[in-house]
Amino acid sequence: RSGLFAVFFYFGNIIDLSPMGPYPFVYFIAIVLISGFCIWRLLLIRKIVSLMKSFINYFIAAILLICFDAIQSSLEEIITGFGVPYIQVVYLNHFFFYAALSLIFLAFEQIMHLEGVYAGLGENRDDPVEELNKMLVAAQK
Repeated sequence: RSGLFAVFFYFGNIIDLSPMGPYPFVYFIAIVLISGFCIWRLLLIRKIVSLMKSFINYFIAAILLICFDAIQSSLEEIITGFGVPYIQVVYLNHFFFYAALSLIFLAFEQIMHLEGVYAGLGENRDDPVEELNKMLVAAQK
């Protein structure tokens, strides 16, 4: 992290998002590539672990919303240059981000209701300390 801070401190123009510079487009390409890589990996996981299909579907939708949010943030100066009010851009950023958080919450809710082999894992969810104590006692014998 300190190296990244030093780079940003020394090359302060990297953070500049003016519409005339290349950085908004570099950020756009980086956001699309990173989001695409994450979605590709999640699709591979979905093929391998079919039990997590609904979780991964929600998570992919959340990643797409975060991607739209990040793209909109990086191209904010260009968007406002077309006459879109700045406050509208901020509202859409918040909407995409909170929608993504809601989808992540729903994704993890899907994990809570797994069936089959994994159904028994949730039985001792109320007292993990008791389960840990049982494991430690069993290991000492």
